[in-house]
Amino acid sequence: TVSSSGYDNFDITVWLWASLSIVNTTAATNVEETTATANGLLVDDGGAPCYYRFEYDIDSGVPYAFSTAWTGAKTSGQTFSEDLVSLTEGELYYFRAQTNNSGGVGNGTERLFLTKPYNPTSFQVARDLLVVQLNLTWTMGTGADRTVIIKKQDSYPANRADGIVIYNGTANSYEDGVVTTGNHYYYRAWSYCAEGGLHQYSDTYDEDNKIALEPAIFDVRDITILDSNNQSNYSCCNKHRCQIR
Repeated sequence: TVSSSGYDNFDITVWLWASLSIVNTTAATNVEETTATANGLLVDDGGAPCYYRFEYDIDSGVPYAFSTAWTGAKTSGQTFSEDLVSLTEGELYYFRAQTNNSGGVGNGTERLFLTKPYNPTSFQVARDLLVVQLNLTWTMGTGADRTVIIKKQDSYPANRADGIVIYNGTANSYEDGVVTTGNHYYYRAWSYCAEGGLHQYSDTYDEDNKIALEPAIFDVRDITILDSNNQSNYSCCNKHRCQIR
C-alpha cells in the first residue's frame, strides 16, 4: 500500500531460529532389577524451550533400540528425568539424553548402568551322610554371574560383611567341611553380576541353617534288600563278610 507520504508499507515476518541446544547426560539413579531412572541436564536451550527424551540399548552407539517419548519443555539450567521400565536383570545398558528445539536435536554423551540380579532361590543346607560336613545347594538368581555365600555361627549374617565368605562362584552346590560337631551354622546367599566396570549385588538373599552332627551309624547286618519278587537276596554271614545271592 502507499501511504500519504508516498512510501510503500510492507508487512514483514521475521523467523528467529534457535541455536542447537547443549545437553548433558547425568548418572542413572534408582537402578533396580528391571527399572532405572535416566537423568539429564539442559546446559543451554539455544534460545528456545526444548523437548527432551532418552535413548537406550544394551549395545553402545547409534542406532539405539529404545527411546522414551519426547516431552517438555525445559529451559537452560533445568534437569529432567524419565523412568526406564521392562529392563533385563543383570544387564548393562547404554543411554543418552537428547533435547530438541527449532535448531535441531542436541545429544548428550553416552553413559551406562548395570541392573541388579535377583537373589538365589531354593537354598538348602543338608548334613552329609558319611562325614561331618554340610552340603549347600541352590538355584542361581536370574541375571546373576555368580553366587556369594556368607557363613556365620549362631546367627544369620546381618549383611555381606558380617561373617565369612565361603563361596563365590558359578556353581549351584558347595560342600562346607569346615564345621565342628554340635555347632550351629547359618548361611545367606546373594547374587552378583559385573560388566562394563560396574557391579551389582542382589538386594535380597536366600538363607538356611543347620547344626553340624556326626553321621548316623548303622550296622549293615540290619539291612534287607528285596528283589523284584519281594524276596530277600542279601544275607550277612558275620560282622565283616556279607554276600548277595
